[in-house]
Amino acid sequence: MNNLDANIEIAAMDTPEQVTPNLPRRPGLWRVISLIAVAAALVVSTLSILQSRDANNVAVLERDHLALEDTTVTVTDIAVPGGASITVLGLAKSESRRDFDAAGTRIGLPEGIAAIVGLADSNGNLFGIALAPKGESRTTIQISARSTAQALILLSPGILRPSLTESIANTQVIETDPAFDKLIEAIRSNPNLSEDNELVEQAFAEIADRLPPTRPPAKQGCDSVVARHAYPSAGTCVQPEDTGLLITNEQDRWALIYSGTNGFPEVCAAISPNNTVGAEVLIPSTQCSGNSLMVAPGPIPNQGDDQALIDKRVRSAAAVMHLYEYAGPFADLAGASAGFSSESAAHIRRNTAEIVSALSFLIETNEEFAAAMDITRMSSTALDRHNAAISAARRIIEAADTTALIPTRFPGDDSHVDLLDFFVRAGERMVATRTSWRWEADAAAMVDFGGDGP
Repeated sequence: MNNLDANIEIAAMDTPEQVTPNLPRRPGLWRVISLIAVAAALVVSTLSILQSRDANNVAVLERDHLALEDTTVTVTDIAVPGGASITVLGLAKSESRRDFDAAGTRIGLPEGIAAIVGLADSNGNLFGIALAPKGESRTTIQISARSTAQALILLSPGILRPSLTESIANTQVIETDPAFDKLIEAIRSNPNLSEDNELVEQAFAEIADRLPPTRPPAKQGCDSVVARHAYPSAGTCVQPEDTGLLITNEQDRWALIYSGTNGFPEVCAAISPNNTVGAEVLIPSTQCSGNSLMVAPGPIPNQGDDQALIDKRVRSAAAVMHLYEYAGPFADLAGASAGFSSESAAHIRRNTAEIVSALSFLIETNEEFAAAMDITRMSSTALDRHNAAISAARRIIEAADTTALIPTRFPGDDSHVDLLDFFVRAGERMVATRTSWRWEADAAAMVDFGGDGP
């Protein structure tokens, strides 16, 4: 199995040097009082978000009536179960669910949108899937053992990205490895993805065990910035301006800025990952003020009395990153969320406070979700990252209908969640112990907007 190892670089196993951010030191008593107040405010504000979509201020992306285009789906080289049907996963439309026809089943695909087409039995169990990419001729789609293997790899943690083009390219690298052929043969032998399936799960696990995280970007030191007063902060470069701070993100992760007294309770800005719109932004001092805390997913050193506060804020940044990097793209592709990935960066920037509040509520109320967010702060195995991505995606997807975290998601059809169950079972067969870092740049630092602040 040399091709996969040669084409996907393995991240370094050594723990990176960690530089202590210039974080404030404050007495412990005020911290306890402020954290209690912040937690109480968080619960109250977020409960209102969870209780009613109409009661929150999250801007739901405008959607016209979803247009469908006809395609014909055929099935080859895998057994067709009794009472079979063809369906577009996640799409609760009658035109996208049809009884199986051996000569070819005509169904409606979302027009201009990538989707996953599935073969299901009378109980809804999936027996094969295929990608229906956008921008190509889709008059026919074929579900086969190969298409199923391709789609499973495409949708897996470590491969799926906000960019579907990049995700498909990653999948194509894996297709050149002998392990991929083994997965195809296992699916051909037994294509059931919804129940225990040792052959397929083991074949998938042998691939997933070898997936490294994306190589961590180099730490940013403002080397390319001419401004004399520019300084690095949590993987960004900060340039003081007359009206605020011009911040350039050099990391492939979201960064959040918190302002306000008594524990930085207010998230006032978000900076998109590098190479995306919003990765360089001028944040005015009227939006954030005084000494503010910038956080991002990644490693942080021990902060003594400040540790609980910093950990809490970094977890929230990690949750935003997970929504953007995996949960959103998975719901978009497998759950027919109609283009969320193309709008996700703008949606997160536009609704930062509400989204962070909803995700922070999940962290506060679900220990498994909180633990998944902590994976970004340590050197982890492929299994650690796999399990964290799957468990967190499930929680976000379950909350998406009421919090508008994924505003384009169709309600009423969760057939794609079966695939998360498959990934959970496959994860139980992963055994590799190699550890790697997802990010190495500091996860927390202070930035000064001037004016009155904490």
